[in-house]
Amino acid sequence: MKDPARTLLGQVEREVAALPGASLYPGAGSDVGARFEALMGLPPPPGLAAFLAAHDGGVLGPDVRLLSLDQAAKRRRPPERSGATATMPPGLWPVMERGGRRYALDAEDASSDGEWPVVEIGDSGIDRVGA
Repeated sequence: MKDPARTLLGQVEREVAALPGASLYPGAGSDVGARFEALMGLPPPPGLAAFLAAHDGGVLGPDVRLLSLDQAAKRRRPPERSGATATMPPGLWPVMERGGRRYALDAEDASSDGEWPVVEIGDSGIDRVGA
């Protein structure tokens, strides 16, 4: 039986390869699950773990950026000043920015297969984009 995360990863790689100017960066390494858990406090969903092991971020177009593990972690941390609050609500892991819009995975609304849905973080709140 094929691993669903690996199957989807192959499809994503083929789609990205067909986009002009798009590229996926080299992977974050075999310890990415432990690194993610240390940053987030939860193990990564299977699809994200497979993606980060193979590709740690990338560019899909002039205004579309897939965040690396380190970039995402920086966006979750509060600014370094007294009384600052986190820039990302708890339970969200930032994954993409597109033309000023921010997208994240929502750990608090995980599906039965362990994957986290995609949400858009806007000025007026959080909207579910997909699963």
